[in-house]
Amino acid sequence: MDGIKSSTKPQVTPGDLAVDGIFIGIEAGIVMAAFLVAVSAQNHISPIELLSAFSLNSSPTWISGLLTHLAVSTIYGIFFNLGTYFIFRRSSNLKVSFFVPFIGLIYGSLLWIAAEFYLFDLTALQLKEMPANILLVAHLIYGVVLGILAQRRRRSTFA
Repeated sequence: MDGIKSSTKPQVTPGDLAVDGIFIGIEAGIVMAAFLVAVSAQNHISPIELLSAFSLNSSPTWISGLLTHLAVSTIYGIFFNLGTYFIFRRSSNLKVSFFVPFIGLIYGSLLWIAAEFYLFDLTALQLKEMPANILLVAHLIYGVVLGILAQRRRRSTFA
């Protein structure tokens, strides 16, 4: 081929990473919501009541709450996926395998801190009434799942 080398490794673009971030954010958001629904059921709070608490509408519904939660999860997933890629793009797979889920754990704790001490004060969300330790665990689960999904997606898509 006249001395031109073709690369078999696909080129990673920010757009690809953002799209992957959308999917991993939704998936991790579903896992987080499932955890919250399970814990709420033990506290005699119905899933509909819990999901309605995520809504920003003046007359909240469970569907608007679920969609709001997934929209926020999507945005956080995009930022996480772009950020971890650019931080670890020159690292070996062994390092990334360990650090991306660990960074997800840190990311989840930072999201909880932001929600607990800043975002909940700006909104009229009923989530303020949920115990902080349950929300912390939910955010940690979200972060770890986000890290695991980002790691898997990178291996399968960009390996």
